[in-house]
Amino acid sequence: MQRARRQRGVPNAGPPRDARRAGRGVRACVLTGTLAWIERDGRLAVLRVHDTNRRARAFRGRNVTVDLSAARVSVPDRDGDGRQSVADLLPGERVSVRANVDRWLSELPRTIAARQVIAHDHAL
Repeated sequence: MQRARRQRGVPNAGPPRDARRAGRGVRACVLTGTLAWIERDGRLAVLRVHDTNRRARAFRGRNVTVDLSAARVSVPDRDGDGRQSVADLLPGERVSVRANVDRWLSELPRTIAARQVIAHDHAL
């Protein structure tokens, strides 16, 4: 149906459904926990994982290194520079991290590249 709309010239039809999905060998993981450590430049952080979605059960109860260099961040502006950035994250803060992880892994990855980071509790 999407392809038929696009062929008829409907401008808001968007790409076909199979083009919108992540790669077939990738699964979307949501990890929730507290930040144990953040590198000074804000590129890497260690997350103590307390809760996960169904696809990321293997990470529950572990410490995971998260690469924050390309992540969208939803956190209060603590440094007053007018934008939300990784520099606004604090150790001990409860966050959710969304990441794509390969589906068929023989072992857990050492570092996960985050797509999005959301801070939950703002008053520490």
